Amino acid sequence: MTKLSQAQRILDILKILAQSQKICTKSLQEYYGESERTIQRDIKLLREFLGESVISAERGCYQLISGSYFSDLLQEKHQAKALKSFFEFLTLMDSKSLQFLEEKEFSFLKQMKKESNEIYALFDNPIEELKKADFLEDLKLAIRDKRYCDIIYNEKASRELKDIQPQKILYAKNNWYLAAMTQNYKTNGGFKRFRINFIESLTLQPKTFHTDIQAQEHIKNMQSLFENFSHPKYEVQLLVDKEIARYFRVKKYLKSQNIVKEEEGSLILSFQINNDMEIIPLIRQWIPYITVISPCGLRQKLYDEISSYLKQL
Repeated sequence: MTKLSQAQRILDILKILAQSQKICTKSLQEYYGESERTIQRDIKLLREFLGESVISAERGCYQLISGSYFSDLLQEKHQAKALKSFFEFLTLMDSKSLQFLEEKEFSFLKQMKKESNEIYALFDNPIEELKKADFLEDLKLAIRDKRYCDIIYNEKASRELKDIQPQKILYAKNNWYLAAMTQNYKTNGGFKRFRINFIESLTLQPKTFHTDIQAQEHIKNMQSLFENFSHPKYEVQLLVDKEIARYFRVKKYLKSQNIVKEEEGSLILSFQINNDMEIIPLIRQWIPYITVISPCGLRQKLYDEISSYLKQL
């Protein structure tokens, strides 16, 4: 059969359980073409979500204790609302996960998918398709257990990297990243973001590391992928023309964005950054309606960039 994502597999397993059928790890391995560990993770997630008292386990086989579990659940106001919100989010963010469900199965899910499609229109696929979905599961385990990893990473060329300390899985700009500490890169204090789809192999080591408080705080507070690790911040001031000022009144494009002053409909904005590339993409997006007030070095950098580009036209 066609390879399914983890979300699709879990919903498919849920569908089988809802039909009051017994499922066994070994048969699911063969059916989905996945490893025993992958199937066991799927079952574990289902049991954590539904509760172990809902799915019984016996010698590697599982069964829904009550065939009417879902209909009973939907009678409870608070649980029904939470369940509906969860599946509504899933249908919106990853509608492919539900496309294989037959019309007679989980009619409430089909209705939510229909309602989501009627209300929302997403012009970008919000989730990057991972080439090796198992990597994501292995990284979750490594992060939870604080286990070192060895990887082969393709950044222009394949390179073996030892003793990676995985910190967090990041989802930004429609892509999946791994934030990690590593001695393989001396720049940026050893903090590195790896594009997960560019990881060619991943091996979890048995040895563990201690929590890096500084790295965790950096990830928690970072406002963009370009923010440097453990670097001092500096202020950038921009003049935003009245033609686009309303967009900056209703949305912060970076966490540190603040309105310093309003002048005849225009805005003077202040940002705290530690890497010019945190703000340059935003300025490029709104040219010619944004002017750099300070620092002068950033203004000169943009001038040189635009001048170089215009010479190529």
